[in-house]
Amino acid sequence: MHGLPTRRRFGLGLAAAGARPLASRWPLAFTSADAAETPVGPIAPVVPKTFAEFGRVRVDNYDWLRDRNDPRAIAYLDAENAYAEARLEPIKPLVEQLATEMKTRAAQEDASVPTADNGYLYERRFAQEAQYPLIARRKDAHGVEGEEEEIVLDVGALASSHPQQYLRFHCHRPVTRR
Repeated sequence: MHGLPTRRRFGLGLAAAGARPLASRWPLAFTSADAAETPVGPIAPVVPKTFAEFGRVRVDNYDWLRDRNDPRAIAYLDAENAYAEARLEPIKPLVEQLATEMKTRAAQEDASVPTADNGYLYERRFAQEAQYPLIARRKDAHGVEGEEEEIVLDVGALASSHPQQYLRFHCHRPVTRR
């Protein structure tokens, strides 16, 4: 029984046998002629920096990349971006096609399930083409539609004066006026 192939070996052998014919059908197959044209990525220089923390010593060879104002770090990141652009150039039409397809499949309008609290139904929703949500509420009329809606929070209006806005969560509390 020791010499018999296991399911794992059989599966790996079958996958390896089918990988070559399948790969030859791909339009972006890699050939040896492409090797000469393939750009070489930048190599970050090793600049060791030693840290002694919590009773241990560690060496970080790439700590210099943390400094966003360092001209070496900026030049290296520009070189990395140029390399990535060059490598991804052959599949750029495919990426654009996939992005377009995903946008068409995504829901243009999205809303959460209304949550009942203190006689109101609260809802978070995105309007068509909106980047930020809208928090709204309406009187809970126990299944009767057509109640007048009240905007509790318009995150898009808050974000209009900022370059970026993020609403992690929202909570409401009953209005108590005396």
